Amino acid sequence: MMRSRAVLRLLAGAVVASLLAACGPNSSPAYQGYVEGEYLYLSAPQAGYLKSLDALRGSRVAAGQALFAVATDPDAQALAEAEARAGSAREKVENLKEPRRPPEIAALEANLLAAQAGLRLAQTRLRQQEALAKAKFVSQTALDEARSAYEQSQAQTEAARQQLASYRATLGRKAEVRGAEADVQAAAALAAQKRWVVEKKSVTAPEAGELAERLAPR
Repeated sequence: MMRSRAVLRLLAGAVVASLLAACGPNSSPAYQGYVEGEYLYLSAPQAGYLKSLDALRGSRVAAGQALFAVATDPDAQALAEAEARAGSAREKVENLKEPRRPPEIAALEANLLAAQAGLRLAQTRLRQQEALAKAKFVSQTALDEARSAYEQSQAQTEAARQQLASYRATLGRKAEVRGAEADVQAAAALAAQKRWVVEKKSVTAPEAGELAERLAPR
């Protein structure tokens, strides 16, 4: 294979003829005239290694017939990557639109119950320490520790409550869904661009004609 733009010159002809009047009843009909040909120079939009030459010099070709193809590597791999990214983006959108599964909700509900139980215990201990501190039976440090534990339990309970509320609702908020859908469009556009590059490396005859010559690469 050779590095080239694989340029072919195709002669597309149209016959302009006039009917020669027959001289006798037994004369076979004959035509005379001339042929006008237009040369079309065909090449792939991008350079690459010639993969196949499907039509030989001097051969007649029909419209749409394959003429030659340039190797698609590494553009084919780039297309596969772009299509995979587009598929991943679409999956993300669908996931954002779906609510969480019941087992996940149940686990979060259990976490909230555990956090609420811990909060009640921390509140009871704080009240005990406050009563003991008022009677001068415990130090201020012990009271501060009990108060800190209670505040920490409050924060944990609130975090568990918010997480459960988020999971009960649809996972994807509207802004997140719109952003994910924009990612899908961008990924699809990139895939379309890569697909165009790959498809254009296979060149076909735009119309019927004769393959006049193949120009050597420079």
